[in-house]
Amino acid sequence: MDVEKTIEFLLENQARLDARMEASFVRSEERFTQFEKRFAKAEKRLDRIEHLVAQLASAGLRFRNDIRRSLNELAERQTRTETKLDGLIDTVDRWVRHGNGTRRRNA
Repeated sequence: MDVEKTIEFLLENQARLDARMEASFVRSEERFTQFEKRFAKAEKRLDRIEHLVAQLASAGLRFRNDIRRSLNELAERQTRTETKLDGLIDTVDRWVRHGNGTRRRNA
């Protein structure tokens, strides 16, 4: 058995293994760098989305409050209209019952 050839064989194998490991490490570093960039972009998009959701929620609350205010105003107006209509009905009813609604005869 030739010891020098065995040592040379082992050193060559170790060198090839080291080269493959280094290449693999470089590729992993490149992938990790790309992942970091993508993650940073995703975080920015998520921040924008969160901001938009907050704006939409705020707008939704304002819209809901405006609708409630409008409905309350309409309800108040309807109540006033009903009150006035009831008064008109009472006036017409009294006018008709007391004979003020009869036709005048031509003389």
